[in-house]
Amino acid sequence: MKRTYIIMIITLILTAINNISYADVLKGENAYNVFRINDYKNIKYKIDESNTNKYRNHTDAWKNAINSFEADTFGEIGFIKSEVSESKITMTSVNSSKEEWLGLSRSTISTNSNGVSNLQKSQNYLNQYTIKSFDLSKEHINEVALHELGHSFGLKHQPQEYENKTIMIPYLNVSKPSKGELKNIDKYNLIYSYSSGNDWINHWSADNIKNAINYGWIDYTTYFRPNDSITRAEFVEMLNRKFGLSTYSGKLFADTVDHWAKDEIDVAFTNSVCVGTSEYSFEPDRHITRQEATKMLANYMQLIDKNHDKIMRYSDYLNIAHWAIDEFEAIAERGYIIGTPEGMLVPQGNLSRAEAIVILSRI
Repeated sequence: MKRTYIIMIITLILTAINNISYADVLKGENAYNVFRINDYKNIKYKIDESNTNKYRNHTDAWKNAINSFEADTFGEIGFIKSEVSESKITMTSVNSSKEEWLGLSRSTISTNSNGVSNLQKSQNYLNQYTIKSFDLSKEHINEVALHELGHSFGLKHQPQEYENKTIMIPYLNVSKPSKGELKNIDKYNLIYSYSSGNDWINHWSADNIKNAINYGWIDYTTYFRPNDSITRAEFVEMLNRKFGLSTYSGKLFADTVDHWAKDEIDVAFTNSVCVGTSEYSFEPDRHITRQEATKMLANYMQLIDKNHDKIMRYSDYLNIAHWAIDEFEAIAERGYIIGTPEGMLVPQGNLSRAEAIVILSRI
């Protein structure tokens, strides 16, 4: 094992069956172990602070993990702090030179007569000895805690090449900066496994979302968040898939180097779909505006229209930025983007995820 660059996080999960679900397509296959947590909105947990407080950042790392799972799953997973040692999930620390692992998750499951497995108890550990040996940053310790708590929810290791998209990779790269937060695949896999139900099947854009899944513009999911604003990175990924763009040049911005969508942004930039918000930045996680989205579409389709007769029908057309007005006209003229129910273009307003799918579906 090359301990200079990477450390294996050895995880013990007691499981009997290899199960594959639809959410596996979010990263490939085998996303989950067989078990789930029954009452996932009221999970009793205990952090052994008498132990974790002995070591710098350990208590905070476990608290951060709990907060991240609660916040990043949009409230679908909820926790109740408990002082009872037999809580569903316990978190503590050890200081053992006999071990090589940074973090460990040990889960006990039960399987009923129908073959359904549920979590009885999960014990999670951080090892101060190895953490100190590799001089891990606070963010890296947070990452280890998140990783182990992910196993408590049944998440398996993901392939190492998904390093920028998930904290469930089997190796922690100690030489690479970490934000210590759940990432794209983690959030969607958790939502798929624990959400209350499908959030788009009865949405006004359901047919378009279903078609987008069938055509591969987006991955299969029961949790699409259709009313949420879409980010610049998410829109670029969707556009690339829609038009089958794959040519890249190695373009990186300062804020895309470690981003999950760095390759998609590279492809969009290389194919003249978009540029950065400056020479050095792309702002991948900022919500995209309606005029930015139409500009990108027009760039790809090589469309401009200097006769603004279509957009002039809307009272707020003068709010369109000068750098997007010809392109906005071209996209509106073809009916790809239309006004809001209030009869406005709202060019500087955020584009929703459902609206993005519908606009692409019209082309």
